[in-house]
Order: sequence, then structure tokens, then C-alpha cells
Amino acid sequence: MDADGPEGKADCYSAGERAMMVFSQTLRGRLLAPLLRAMDGAGIRPDYLTLASLLLGTSDLTDDRLVQRTRFGDAVEVTANFSDRPSDHDGERVPARSVPVRHLADGRTAVYTPAP
Repeated sequence: MDADGPEGKADCYSAGERAMMVFSQTLRGRLLAPLLRAMDGAGIRPDYLTLASLLLGTSDLTDDRLVQRTRFGDAVEVTANFSDRPSDHDGERVPARSVPVRHLADGRTAVYTPAP
């Protein structure tokens, strides 16, 4: 155990691993914040999506796991690109550091990209 974790708490990460974890979590928070605000406005709570993700699964679209997709039944497909580069999947371009949300019924897509 290492005593240099956040707030002086012990953790099992090396300094390099810890820095990557902090970076990754910060980036995910920035990417997902607009989506979470929109869901909150629609009355959808994040824990509903967490449960749905666990039940339905998330698929990694790239080997480095920086582009991921979750499908919520036949209603919505959410793709998150945590990378600094755009990524192409299934004939669609996923912008860097963005979260496209596709409504499967009519094909509408809203792309959430946080300000740098």
C-alpha cells in the first residue's frame, strides 16, 4: 500500500498509475457532465444508467478502451470517446473527447463535447 493517494489515503497504485487514474476520471467527468445535466433535466438519474450498463453491458470499441459504447434497449446508444483523436466505428465518426447519443427510433444524434 502507498500512503500518497488522494487526501493522504492509502491505495495500491504507483505514482504513474495514480496520475493516469486521476487524469482518466477527470476526463470522464468533463465528458459526461453535459450528458448527465441533460439526463437530469429529463428526470433520468445516473444510477438508472449505471444499473442499465451493468445489465446490458458496455463494449470497448478500441483496444485501449478509450472509445466505449453502451446500448440501452432499442431506445438509445451512447458512445464515449475519451481519446484526443476522433474515431470511426460502424461508418460513423466519433469526435475526440465527445459523447454522441443516438436515438435509435429516428436516428437523431446529439453530440456532447465539453469545453476544454
